[in-house]
Amino acid sequence: MFFAPTIQQIKSTSRHPETFTDIFILCLSIGDFYKQGNVRKKELIQSCSILGVPLGNVFIIQHTKMPDSPHCIWRDDLVGRIILKYTNMLSADVVISFDEHGVSGHPNHISLFNGLSYLTDEDLVPVGCRFLVLKTVNKLRKYCSIFDFPLSFCEDDCVLISSPLYILRAQKAMTAHYSQLVWFRWLYILFSRYMIINSLVELKKKNKTD
Repeated sequence: MFFAPTIQQIKSTSRHPETFTDIFILCLSIGDFYKQGNVRKKELIQSCSILGVPLGNVFIIQHTKMPDSPHCIWRDDLVGRIILKYTNMLSADVVISFDEHGVSGHPNHISLFNGLSYLTDEDLVPVGCRFLVLKTVNKLRKYCSIFDFPLSFCEDDCVLISSPLYILRAQKAMTAHYSQLVWFRWLYILFSRYMIINSLVELKKKNKTD
């Protein structure tokens, strides 16, 4: 729903050995709010496969203190430590996640940003690693599809745009999440800019006065 343009752009630059970049997906919930966790794990793996991310590069976490819930904010330090563990284990040099608004405002999305902020502010970011976050736009822009191109390029330094082939692949990957395809998500697939455009911003340490 959110990161397909980024994943596919990275994959497109990894076709030659000298520019190869391995992509890993870390999901901190099995999506069990409606008791469909096992189904949604399989759907996520299938969706990642369509985008070119193999099974061995997908990590799905189920933690008792991090329930899938639109009403729950996860602990910053807990989220941060889990992300740090996998960042070190996989020798990741870039971590990409949500910004402070979580695109959709979902508390679990926002918790991921808070976890990254915790690592940044506590000087726990591994040497040579950068944190990038996906910029949230207002609802009008969110559903402007390709018409958000001009404003995105004017406002942001790092903008990733999908080709028509990548857009179709992102739509196919989204339909792999069959259990989530209620009517309004079909509208999302057709009209959301996040199926086509990703604007990324580097997460910086807060100033002491912030």
